[in-house]
Amino acid sequence: MNDKLKGVVVGSTCSMIVFLAGSALAGNDVGGIFNLGQQNTVDATSSLAGSVAGPQLRVTNSNANGTAIRGRTTAATGAQPAIQGDTASTSAGATAVYGNSGASSSAGDSNGVKGVNNGAGRGVYGQSTSGPGVYGNSKSQYGVWGIGSYGVVGGGSEGGVWASTDSASGGAGVYGQTSSGAANAKGVFGVVTSSSPGRDSVAVRGINNSTSKYGMGVWGSQNGSGWGVLGEAPSGLGVIGRSTSGIGVYGDSQTGWAGAFHGNVDVAGYLRLGPRTAGPPPNSDCDEGSEVGRIAVSLEGNGYDPLAWICLIGWERIQTGF
Repeated sequence: MNDKLKGVVVGSTCSMIVFLAGSALAGNDVGGIFNLGQQNTVDATSSLAGSVAGPQLRVTNSNANGTAIRGRTTAATGAQPAIQGDTASTSAGATAVYGNSGASSSAGDSNGVKGVNNGAGRGVYGQSTSGPGVYGNSKSQYGVWGIGSYGVVGGGSEGGVWASTDSASGGAGVYGQTSSGAANAKGVFGVVTSSSPGRDSVAVRGINNSTSKYGMGVWGSQNGSGWGVLGEAPSGLGVIGRSTSGIGVYGDSQTGWAGAFHGNVDVAGYLRLGPRTAGPPPNSDCDEGSEVGRIAVSLEGNGYDPLAWICLIGWERIQTGF
C-alpha cells in the first residue's frame, strides 16, 4: 500500500473515531456522557448513590433571575410529581423535602416553600396517616395564614377547625377579626346548614371548664350603644338562660335598666321585688312619664311590715301588709 493510500485510510479512521466520540459525548442515549450547557435526552432512569455527610448533589445559581433546580412533567395526564423527596428516617424532625429562605432580612412575603396551582386545584396539599396534614409554626407571627374568599377552610369528622393555646397571657384558641365597616360584618361566623338538625345543635358554642365562679362560656361586648349579645328566633326562644341552682339570666346596669322587655312577660314562678328602706321610694324616681308603672316594696317600722308602691302620678301605696 503506497503512502498516499495509507494517508487516506488513517484520515478516514480518525474521522470515524471523532464522529463516534462526538456521538457518545452527546448525552442522548443510555451510557452517554452528561454534557453541561446543552440538552441531554435519555429514556431511562439515571441514578446517583453514595454515602456522604452532606449534600450528595449541590447545584448553585448566582443569577438573581435563575432557578437552581427545576423539575417538570410534560405529559397532559397522570398524577406523578415533577419533584419527589423521600426519607426512610424515623427520627423526629425528619424531612423529605425542605425549603429554606435563609436570609435573616428576607422580605415579609418571601417563602421557604411555595406552591402554585393555575387551575382549580390546591397550591399546597398535605396528608398524614395519623399526624397533622399541614403544620405551621412561627416564633412571633402566624403559624398558618390564609388569604382568599375564605382564608382558611377546614373539614373533619370531629370538627372543621381545631385550635388551642397554652399561653399564660390569656391568648385565644380561635381569634376572628374583620376590618369591614359594612352591615352584618362578622369577626366569627358559625352556621348549621341542616334544615332539620338534632336537638341542642348550635352554630357557635362556648364552654368554660372552670368549677369556680370565674369565667364565662360566651362573652359578647360592644363599645358603643349597640348590643353585646343578640339572640333571634322567628317563633322560638331568642335567648334562653338556664341554671341548676343559680340564676338563669342576670342583668346589671350602673345607671340604665338591668332588663327591659318590649311585649308581654310570662313568669312561671315568683316575681320578687327586693325591699327598700322605710317609706315610699324617692319622688325623683316617679316624676317623668317614662317612669309610670314602676313598682317598689318597702319595709316599715320594725322591718317586718312591707308596703307596695306603684308609680302613677307620684308614688301610690297599693297594699298595706301581706
